[in-house]
Amino acid sequence: MTKSMAASNPDKIAPDPGEGGSFRRSLHRNSVATSPEIRYLPIGEKLLEKLRGMDIARDRIRLDGLIPPPEEEKFTVDDARKVLRLAQLEVLKSRLTQIEKDVILYPEFIQICNGACSNADQALEFAKMLDQSGTVIVLGNAVFLKPHKESETK
Repeated sequence: MTKSMAASNPDKIAPDPGEGGSFRRSLHRNSVATSPEIRYLPIGEKLLEKLRGMDIARDRIRLDGLIPPPEEEKFTVDDARKVLRLAQLEVLKSRLTQIEKDVILYPEFIQICNGACSNADQALEFAKMLDQSGTVIVLGNAVFLKPHKESETK
């Protein structure tokens, strides 16, 4: 049997190697037999007319009407200082939580603050902030590093 005879006779299609081929053969035979449009696809100018008639551009996202977002403000020196201060404060809090003692002397507390800060004035400021925020409790010369423990025992 020649190839042209097999192509013209849908019953003579070679079996599909997977699953016996009956499902695929049936689809192929039905689509070719019932849809003459598939056999004769337009080419050239007729293809363009067919595509225009289908209006394929209707569902596309059009980006040409979008405007770019306004420029965001730049990161200023003051912003950088604020971030640096916050980072230093977090380092200081971390160091204080690593201390096993519940109470230390105020000079030792200031020394720990100096280690995390860039200068002595900032260390005193951070010590005051930590006291005011309740992270530590300064009572005279004693600094309670774990005030939450003190409130739990009462």
